[in-house]
Amino acid sequence: MIDLRPIFLVLGLLLTTLGAGMLLPALVDAASHNPDWIVFLASATATIFIGISLILTNRSGGSEINVRQAFLLTTLS
Repeated sequence: MIDLRPIFLVLGLLLTTLGAGMLLPALVDAASHNPDWIVFLASATATIFIGISLILTNRSGGSEINVRQAFLLTTLS
């Protein structure tokens, strides 16, 4: 059976980074008084929440990623 914890940990890091990057357009929209900043903020919040949840639930284990896990990680990301 394949251990999914390292894969979900990396996916959580990727999602958290993506969510943090989504905050930049929200700030630009808010500065230009565009009402669409709320959509960016809501999307970023949901993405960061899911990413941090994946990080916190899969941080134990500490095993290295093997070839099968790397292929699955590439497919899922």
